[in-house]
Amino acid sequence: EKFCKSISRIMNRLSHLCKQLDSEQEERAIRASNVSSYTAASDDDVVIVSAIRTAIGKAKRGSFKDTHPTQLLAPVLKYVVQDLPSASLVDDICVGTVLAPGSSRAAECRMASFLAGIPQNASVRTVNRQC
Repeated sequence: EKFCKSISRIMNRLSHLCKQLDSEQEERAIRASNVSSYTAASDDDVVIVSAIRTAIGKAKRGSFKDTHPTQLLAPVLKYVVQDLPSASLVDDICVGTVLAPGSSRAAECRMASFLAGIPQNASVRTVNRQC
């Protein structure tokens, strides 16, 4: 019974995440093509393409306790680059983390970027913010 409740909670969270991703994909309200109309385009313009997050769970004992961070981040990065003409357009990735174990989080984020098809010349950085 306890196992069934856990599975039910996980499926509920995944359902909410999928609905969120679908609605964001349909709206397309803020994209690089829309922002460029405000100012003259330049080759060195900085454009924030996307700002999305992974699913949320309880720390250390929640639904994602056995999930490697790379497995959570790779689909998020794939979603970010799906609307781009080429993943090679990504120059910089900034990943927010909390309570990362030492310096290993940067390596995990780099691996997730490779799994998402982002070329290795794109820089990846992590920001450890705690509330």
